[in-house]
Amino acid sequence: MNPALRYLVLSVTALGAACDNQANDLAGPRAAEPGPSAPALAATTAPGLLLDSHALYYCYHPGSTRICVVTQRTVRIRSSIGPVNWTASKDQPWIALSATSGTTPTTLTIKATAGYVPLGASVLGTVTITAAGARYSPQKVKVVVNYFAAAPSPPLLAFSDSAIGFCYNPSSTGGCVRLAERLLFTSTGASLAWKAASSKPWIVVHPDTAATDTDVRVSVDLTKLPPRNGATSLSGAITVSASGARNSPQTIPVKLQFYSTPPPQ
Repeated sequence: MNPALRYLVLSVTALGAACDNQANDLAGPRAAEPGPSAPALAATTAPGLLLDSHALYYCYHPGSTRICVVTQRTVRIRSSIGPVNWTASKDQPWIALSATSGTTPTTLTIKATAGYVPLGASVLGTVTITAAGARYSPQKVKVVVNYFAAAPSPPLLAFSDSAIGFCYNPSSTGGCVRLAERLLFTSTGASLAWKAASSKPWIVVHPDTAATDTDVRVSVDLTKLPPRNGATSLSGAITVSASGARNSPQTIPVKLQFYSTPPPQ
């Protein structure tokens, strides 16, 4: 990762999936009315270009209550009928795209490259996705970088989330089973060698030692859960240490919620 990119620390406001609100035109004619002509019928059955998100937000605040670094996000590109070919373009040099064309369904990774953005600036860019012949084309995705700042010295540890929540309720109506999560361990300046330790045997961290930047998998080992004794949840934590970090050690709380279904004993 570009060192300047570590300066970009993202508190992601949840990416609200901006659903396509345009009226769908699938309603057929009344029985007493003549059917549509061939060109009109073709128009009503043309595939629609659909995106699962229309805005990406970035900001910088290492060391705050919620420290996180996410330098890229993905947008899912779909079509309402069959596959369609699409192209993507950007209007700012600091926006990087994983692809400029493809076929639905697929995902497009949109990345903010800090080296092109003035420090301390709030900037706005746009990614335009076009599918020839498709309804609702083109569509635009806003890329908003709220704030950049110079890297502190010495560097700080930062993570893609400051708390981890799991749930285990496989037989419920909701069927909530979430027993693993990936976190990005990174730093705001130079690369840092770090080591992680879990406070409970059921919390598994892999890898548990590396150097930033690292994609880390945190999971629950159901075979190591203690007796529940009527408790509705279990709590623990991960402690991450780095000798060269100004804010070391850092603690990430971990919670496993059982709801109404007891775990296996």
